[in-house]
Amino acid sequence: YDNIIMDSRLELDGWGVGVNVGFLYQVTPKLKIGGSYRSPVDIDLKGNNRVYVYFPNRAEIIQSDSSALPYFSGGLATASPEVKTTLKLPSELGAGFAYQPTEKFTLTADLSWTEWSRMKILDLNYTKRAFWSFPDTSFRAGNYGLSPIGTPLDSAIAFNWKDVTRFSMGVEYLLREGLTARAGFYHDPTAVPNSTLNPLILDFADKNSLNLGVSYKINVYEVGYNFEYINYDNRQVTKIEDVNQDRVFDNFPGKYTSAQYSSYFYFTYRF
Repeated sequence: YDNIIMDSRLELDGWGVGVNVGFLYQVTPKLKIGGSYRSPVDIDLKGNNRVYVYFPNRAEIIQSDSSALPYFSGGLATASPEVKTTLKLPSELGAGFAYQPTEKFTLTADLSWTEWSRMKILDLNYTKRAFWSFPDTSFRAGNYGLSPIGTPLDSAIAFNWKDVTRFSMGVEYLLREGLTARAGFYHDPTAVPNSTLNPLILDFADKNSLNLGVSYKINVYEVGYNFEYINYDNRQVTKIEDVNQDRVFDNFPGKYTSAQYSSYFYFTYRF
């Protein structure tokens, strides 16, 4: 038994401060251009890493060595050491235009660059000792040298993401007074490399999306519906990798494919 099944759940809270700025300029009566910037944000997080260990049930091992009872009785052990880290969220820079050739028709397009390369390594620094709890067994963990476990070794989650540029475009047409139809498309590359790709991050491939919607406005009220289809490129990872050389594999090889269909209803009140 070199490996025992374990679940690990990080529960962290924190605060960060950032700045968003933008501008909109009316070039001509029919053309507007705009830009925006979102600053990078460092969020200091603190919380617990709740660990669940599922031990095998092997009575013959316990019979030959009673000290093995905690590990081979089929029990569940839990611990919740304190941990802290800093999450580095990316900056973002965008620019776009809106062109209105007629009163009823509007065409828009924009580019958005995101600095995902700030997401490199998430270091998990443990700060306090933790105690094992064995709710599913009748023995006392302390009798077997299992309480406490001490301060766990610091670990890390590897990202090594890359910067990406997203392209979007859309059209809007006024069908009649108050009734508007819209359609949009965007291409959004994934920031996740093969070396850290795993099922925990759903953004596993480049995406192409089509949006269709309609809205109806009466005075300060507006109701609408939007349908979105997202197609993910097929992606296959064949090589398993340890990015930060901590003897823990950072990716999950396999074949990834997906498509997403979403519907949205919304209500807006302007005041």
